[in-house]
Amino acid sequence: MSVWNDGRIVWTVPTGVADGNYPVVVSRTAAGGAVQSSSMTFTVGTGIGGASLGLSAALPLTAKPDWHFEGSLLISTVASSHIESPSHAGVIVPAGALSTATVVTMARDRVSHGGDRAAALTATGLGAGGEAMSFGPEGTHFERAVTLELPYDPALVPAGKLGKLAIHYFDPVTKNWTALLTTTDEVRHVLSAQTNHFSLYQPLGHGIGVLAADATFGFKAVYAFPNPARGGAVTIRIQPGLADSVAVRIYTTSGLKVHESSDFSLNPNLDDGNGLGAQYTYDHVWNVSGVGSGVYTYAVTVKRAGQSDIHKTGRVGVIK
Repeated sequence: MSVWNDGRIVWTVPTGVADGNYPVVVSRTAAGGAVQSSSMTFTVGTGIGGASLGLSAALPLTAKPDWHFEGSLLISTVASSHIESPSHAGVIVPAGALSTATVVTMARDRVSHGGDRAAALTATGLGAGGEAMSFGPEGTHFERAVTLELPYDPALVPAGKLGKLAIHYFDPVTKNWTALLTTTDEVRHVLSAQTNHFSLYQPLGHGIGVLAADATFGFKAVYAFPNPARGGAVTIRIQPGLADSVAVRIYTTSGLKVHESSDFSLNPNLDDGNGLGAQYTYDHVWNVSGVGSGVYTYAVTVKRAGQSDIHKTGRVGVIK
C-alpha cells in the first residue's frame, strides 16, 4: 500500500499478479484491537487500472496526476518500511533510521524554490529526466541512510545518455544541485540513491531532457482551450515566467462575474508546441457546468514581488 488514510488507499498492482478477479479485504490494526472491511472484488487485466485511467507507462511523467507521486506512512523506529507510489517513486527506511516514530511523506513538487532551482539548472546545463520530489518531514535527518527511488522518463533520455542521469538534491542555502551516487533499474525506469536527510530531489543529467525554462518574469502567452468548449471544462493557460500568484476572473458579455479563482497548477518546463519552447506554464481548469452557452471574457492577473503586475484578457466560447 502506498497511501493509507481515512479516505483512500492507493495500491500499485505488482507486475507478477496475473489477470483475473481478486477478493480484497482491508484490515487495520491499532491500539485496542483490529478492524476489517467487507470483501470487494478487484479486477486486474488489460485495459484495467492505470491504463483505463489514461495513466499507462507510455504517458509522460509530467502528464500524470499529482496523486500518482504521493505516499504517506507512519514509520516506527524498530521496523524496516518501504513506501512506493503508483509512479514508482519511493523511499526505503531501515530499522533504526528514525529516533522517533514519524509520518514520512512524499509528493511531486513543482513550486518550492522554483526560481532558484531553475536558475541552478540553467547555470550548470543540467536537464530534467523526471519529476522533482519532496520528501518529508523536510529537514529530517536519519541515524542510518535511507534509499530514495525516483522514476525517470525514458523519452527524455537520449540513446547513450542513461549513464549521465543521477538523483540530485537541491540545497536552498547554497542554491545548488548536488548529485548522489545512483543506481539504475532500466526495467522499471527507476533511479535509486542513498541519503541521510530529506530534501527536494530530482533525476537530472547533462544532455538529458529539456533544459529548464527561463524563469524571468514577463508575459509570453495566454489562451483558453478548447475554444469553443462543447460541454466540457475549459483550461485557462498563461506563460509569464516564474510568478508569485496567478488569478483569473471570468465575465459574461454584460460584465457579470461568473467565476473567480487563484487555483492554478504550475508546470515549470512545459513545451506545449506554441513555438515558444519550454515555459513556466500556469493552468486553471474552469468547470462550466454552472453557466450557459455564450462568449465569456477571462481576465488574468499575474504578480511577482518587485515586478509590475501582468494583466491579460481573452475570450472563450461555451456551447451546450
